[in-house]
Amino acid sequence: GVLFFLTANKESDVLPTIRSRARVTNFQTLNKDEMRELCGENPFCDEMLSYAMGRPGKLVKLMDNEEYLKVHRDMNLIIQKFLENPNHGSAFEISRWLEKNEHLQEFLDLLLIRVRSLLLADQKPAILGHIDFAEKAEEIENAKGDILRNVNTKLLFENLLIKFVP
Repeated sequence: GVLFFLTANKESDVLPTIRSRARVTNFQTLNKDEMRELCGENPFCDEMLSYAMGRPGKLVKLMDNEEYLKVHRDMNLIIQKFLENPNHGSAFEISRWLEKNEHLQEFLDLLLIRVRSLLLADQKPAILGHIDFAEKAEEIENAKGDILRNVNTKLLFENLLIKFVP
């Protein structure tokens, strides 16, 4: 009478012997309208929707936990400043800061949001003209997996961020 739920970001992350004995259910993110209903009258709804990326559990955590929302705001500002003026010093400084940070996945999510928005933008900042944003988005997705595999955080972020520097 026991039911186990095993979650993974990719089916390939689960061993074949386990996959063969499991029923796969794919969960999708919610669209903005569905997410907006969860916000109610929250004055920071649009901001939190961008951070939640279609995940209702994360939206609830952002609404219920002011410190968690502040962490997202701070990281978003750091990313914004870095992308406005990417340089070696700030890439290494951010990497050192993240080495001791527990919100690595959230940082990568926010960076991914920014990179995807730049990918879709008609006008890209001149300082980032050398970047293939589709390639960067893929590198960020790979970094999210590397974090779960317990790679050296500082080196991972140095390698990822230094590629933004012209």
